[in-house]
Amino acid sequence: LIGSLQKINTNYHISGELEVTMLQSFMKAANLHRYLNRPDCPQHMRDFKHLLDKALRLKDRRVVDFEANPPTSRQTSHVYYTYCNVIYSQASMHLGGSLVCYYLHSASSELCIGSIQEIRTEHGQVSFKIRGQAPLPSSKYDPFQQYPDFPAMTYSSHMVNGPLDSVHPKLVRSHVARYEFSNDQAVILDLCR
Repeated sequence: LIGSLQKINTNYHISGELEVTMLQSFMKAANLHRYLNRPDCPQHMRDFKHLLDKALRLKDRRVVDFEANPPTSRQTSHVYYTYCNVIYSQASMHLGGSLVCYYLHSASSELCIGSIQEIRTEHGQVSFKIRGQAPLPSSKYDPFQQYPDFPAMTYSSHMVNGPLDSVHPKLVRSHVARYEFSNDQAVILDLCR
């Protein structure tokens, strides 16, 4: 993706107008798509989406189910879990499906990056046990800081040692992609829809 973006002709300014316009358009469309798939989306917005889909006659589209699929009360541990049409998995089954961007609690504004180690049902509530991604050491340089409109950051390639974060699925913002480009650095790209 980065290589493709670098091949686009620009005006040789960091964060040129073309790149910003493309990225903002993509992010707005992704955020609208995410909003329409949320369970608390107003009914009139769902009706509007249904009419728009009917008018454009989109083919090969899955039917959107706005309800989460709660597991049965007898289950206590899960390998996969679907919440708002997004599939989450344990790292032991599918590493890519376990990498997420999340809030520690509902009042938090700070996003954390981590990998789902366990999906559990406790007292009828599903929770993800997430091991956080270690931050980039202050002595290392993050080359993505100069591109504020590109949702990538450099982190340490190691995970945080210590207790796992217990997070409700509604506090998970999106999946992330992780590419380890050295022994101690990894690029994290936010895949927010």
